[in-house]
Amino acid sequence: MSRVICISSQKGGVGKTTTTVNLSTALALAERSCLVVDFDPQGHATQGLRAIHRCGKETLWQAMTGKTSIREAIVPTSLKFLHLLPSSRELLKAEAALQRMGAKEKRLSTLLSGLRSEYDFILIDTPPALSLLTVNGLVAADSLMIPLQCEFYALMGLRHYLRFVAVLKEHLHQTLQLEGLLLSMLRERVRCHPIVDKIRSGFGENVFRTAIPWDWDILDSAAHGKPLLLQDVRSTSSRLYLELAGEITNGRKRTGSCEDFDFAAAARVTGSGTAREECFSTRV
Repeated sequence: MSRVICISSQKGGVGKTTTTVNLSTALALAERSCLVVDFDPQGHATQGLRAIHRCGKETLWQAMTGKTSIREAIVPTSLKFLHLLPSSRELLKAEAALQRMGAKEKRLSTLLSGLRSEYDFILIDTPPALSLLTVNGLVAADSLMIPLQCEFYALMGLRHYLRFVAVLKEHLHQTLQLEGLLLSMLRERVRCHPIVDKIRSGFGENVFRTAIPWDWDILDSAAHGKPLLLQDVRSTSSRLYLELAGEITNGRKRTGSCEDFDFAAAARVTGSGTAREECFSTRV
């Protein structure tokens, strides 16, 4: 039975899709079968894999509307253990269409239920919004991974997002776990150490040991539609994505039980007492 991980954040530009593309590639290189579900109408995960996936006629939207089966929409990639369920701009229609469907919050979960026995991991990339698409991604998942840029506004956004997830867990998905927080896009010239320390002290081992830096090579590989691991496997960031995959596959036990993680309590303390000037002071 696969582990379904929703990689989600309400804030854009925090490395959510980059994490999905490169983590799935790292898992596939470790010979763990992985399906990437691009549930964002922007289709960035589909674009991020365009150099290695085969073109298909069907997309996730066609599967959602019953015009094709979910298996017919899945396309293989050049990696044996990596498949993609592609997105398109048509998925923009889903927000309105889901409102007219029964069990609208569970549509994606229902579609993926028949695939869980076929993959070791299913990674869901959601849009940067508190939308019905995001709700579907969370309800379909076993756990939530939150990429977090270490700057003031991202920390404030995390506070609101945790409140949102707490309500969703209470009413729609009581077994939703926290996979972990992933510190991403760390900039060497920006003093983000106070925020990093605050997150690690507040969330303990629910924060992944691996942290991803801001890296031009990551942006360059995305522009070429290729995961960084396939463009430059020797780069520092490639090594870090492999280490992140190792943390996921090894199932490292974090402090406390992820199943008992209190999203509401975490929201109450997140962001309190953080001075903005501490986050943006540039090293001399």
